[in-house]
Amino acid sequence: AREISVRSYSSSVSLSGYGVATITDNALTSLSLAGSGGGVTITDALAPATATTLALAVSGLTDAVGLTDTNNEISTINVTTAGSSASKLASITDTGLTTLAVSGTQQLVIAGATGGAALTTVTVSGGAGLGITLGVGTSFTSTGTGTDIVTIGAAATKTITGNGTASEEIVWNGAAAPAAGTNYLGAVSGFKVLGVGGNVANETFDLSKITGFSGLDVQANANAGTIQLI
Repeated sequence: AREISVRSYSSSVSLSGYGVATITDNALTSLSLAGSGGGVTITDALAPATATTLALAVSGLTDAVGLTDTNNEISTINVTTAGSSASKLASITDTGLTTLAVSGTQQLVIAGATGGAALTTVTVSGGAGLGITLGVGTSFTSTGTGTDIVTIGAAATKTITGNGTASEEIVWNGAAAPAAGTNYLGAVSGFKVLGVGGNVANETFDLSKITGFSGLDVQANANAGTIQLI
């Protein structure tokens, strides 16, 4: 894969099997990514920006660096997934991002951070699925048929609603156990698998406070100590 630099006033750019990609474009509203990638940086020099919504198509993508909006001007990203396998994106760096919507036929896994504190709404529909870590101020709703794996590090204060399918998973990844006598996960429903993440150490979970689950997923964990489910 080679390094790519695109300077354009086009509304659409497609990249497949790319290295480090830099897109300087004041009119970009559609981006298509496929194959193996080395990171995409988008720079819109207009002030104020006029292209604030991005349609992002991913197909069999594996990008271990991620997508970066240099000036944090994209507020909405509408992702459409396709291809014969899941797509993997290291992160989305954009503190201006408020809305992420995912649809299509495959899962998208975002391994690291997605936006920042401004991200308030995440939705999933169609046959798509999403792997994502959410902050306490982000709501999540899945109405699709794909598999979602949603990670939280504190009890949710916004509604997090899974699609109710058998593999739908919510992962607790807090370094401290949820407070005793509370609904541990917060405003969470529609998930069937309870995940225990890699940050968990020496925590005790009272399963009477966590109901509706039919599966348990204890993820890779380098911490010494004991996790108790009582």
